[in-house]
Amino acid sequence: MANRIIAGVLVVLVLAATTAGVYAYRLTGEIDGLTGEIEALGEELAGLRDEQDEQLLSIESVGDALAVHDEKAAASLGSLDARLQASLDRIATSEEAARQTEAGIGGIERDIAGLDAEIKQVTADAPLRADEIYQTVSRAVVEITDGVFTIVTGFV
Repeated sequence: MANRIIAGVLVVLVLAATTAGVYAYRLTGEIDGLTGEIEALGEELAGLRDEQDEQLLSIESVGDALAVHDEKAAASLGSLDARLQASLDRIATSEEAARQTEAGIGGIERDIAGLDAEIKQVTADAPLRADEIYQTVSRAVVEITDGVFTIVTGFV
């Protein structure tokens, strides 16, 4: 009976060892499968990192290009601002010159009005006597003629 118990215990141990071995074999297979998946995911992750590095380099180059463009735009805006300010200064100078010219024209108009008034005063005071002027001037006129046509006239 002791042999039967030992044999029974041995059978139970063999069955337990076989079950444990089969379970260990299956676990090893699953571990190998998971290891393969992890390696594949690691390779995929490495590929994604490489792609991400390329994208970062591309973004950095675009950023550098934008920085250069910003510098050029800022320089152009500075130049444009300086030219605009120079134009505004010239406009202000031109406006001042126009005001001075307008003031000068106003002075000339006043002078002309004064001269006009003076001429009117002189003509009102001494009326033009054309007949006396003609009589005086006609005595000094010389006329050369051939009898029919006047060839030359002039003052003596």
